[in-house]
Amino acid sequence: MAKAYVVYGDTSGQGQSGDLLCVTGVASTTSRWLKFETRWLTLLNEYGITPPFHMTDFANGAGQYAGFRSGEKDPSAFLSKAIKVIHLSTNKCFAVSVAVDDLRDIQRIYDLPDGMNGDHPYHWCTLILYQQIKKWLEQHTGRHDRIGVVFESGDFGQRAFPQRLQELYPTIEPPDFAGKPLAPLQAADLLAYEFRKGVIYRSKGRIVRTSFSEILRRLPMDWKYYSRQHLLRLCELGRFPKRPETELQNRRRPK
Repeated sequence: MAKAYVVYGDTSGQGQSGDLLCVTGVASTTSRWLKFETRWLTLLNEYGITPPFHMTDFANGAGQYAGFRSGEKDPSAFLSKAIKVIHLSTNKCFAVSVAVDDLRDIQRIYDLPDGMNGDHPYHWCTLILYQQIKKWLEQHTGRHDRIGVVFESGDFGQRAFPQRLQELYPTIEPPDFAGKPLAPLQAADLLAYEFRKGVIYRSKGRIVRTSFSEILRRLPMDWKYYSRQHLLRLCELGRFPKRPETELQNRRRPK
């Protein structure tokens, strides 16, 4: 059966200590994705960018993006147009971010359900992303089985994710993995970068990028950020017990 919607996803961050990991997904119908590709390639051509578009290289002004750093081209204008193209061609956008060290602390301290103590940060974010997608589909269409999910290949923790997904949700079709040449993955790449930067700026009390504010204003977003405070709140609401070894360490700790 043909899928009513396809979600394309990407990741920003490596999931290493001290990092903030962000996974995004962008949902649209097949027909709208075809229109997106035409609009996207037209935009890249307007700015002399040879596809595929890479957000990190763009942000750093590397290689073919050097003109954006030198002032020859306006990066803010490009991002605004790119966000408009995503807005015109998509139905829903999702983003999940987690502070890696905070997550690992919670995994060490609390006895989490469903084997989540061993989950890689990528698994944590992507499983929550799936929950967001499922909830949106049920509210939007009343169904949750007519959807395809495609992630850009190569992210840390990704190889074991399909098996982890099947362990928790055996009826859900596992995702496909593809390379950056797919235009929708380039949109997911842009959003993943912007959300990671936006969350980092907010957590440090800095003024967020104009492009991040525009994304929140223009796109139909469902986004979550899990800091230590949010993770502790989840444990409290779920009444998850502390792990025995942690309780033992606490008893031995001098007062």
